Amino acid sequence: MAEGYIVKEKNDNIDLVISNDGKRIAVEIETCKSDIRANIDKALRHYPKMFLIPTNQASQAIVMKLITHIPSEKKAKIRIIPVREFKKY
Repeated sequence: MAEGYIVKEKNDNIDLVISNDGKRIAVEIETCKSDIRANIDKALRHYPKMFLIPTNQASQAIVMKLITHIPSEKKAKIRIIPVREFKKY
């Protein structure tokens, strides 16, 4: 973990919260076993930005379809990072 970053699990019912220097980002890991839209709404109610990480291609397809129906102002606060991108590191 980078120096100065704090990571908390299940904070405000968000999977992970990354904070540094007063800035906080929600991280939702999506398996599609929960209500994705509710997770997005919940995260953006509490945090200014979020990472949404689909765990496989099926969940990524569902996330990508859902994201098209989210208003632009919310969509701008979401970064989708497929789990396979983490495997590159």
